[in-house]
Amino acid sequence: MAYARGFLAVLPGEPLEAEDAERLGLVTFAPDDIDWADVNLNAASYPAIISPANEASVRLAERLGFRRELDATYRGETIALFRRPRP
Repeated sequence: MAYARGFLAVLPGEPLEAEDAERLGLVTFAPDDIDWADVNLNAASYPAIISPANEASVRLAERLGFRRELDATYRGETIALFRRPRP
């Protein structure tokens, strides 16, 4: 099943909203944020490992309800472990 979340890049031109992509038949499902995981996965929480230097991904994770739990080192690089509880 094709699905879109947030923005779907369309070339050439401006980004296309996921809802518009669904309306145009470009995707079959356009969940809000991470609704797909909430509906289809049976997990108590969802982890995300993000480089702290990747500020855009950190902001997105926080906006989606992930909370930073700890920092660690993996293969010589600092990583941040985020977790989002299932609603």
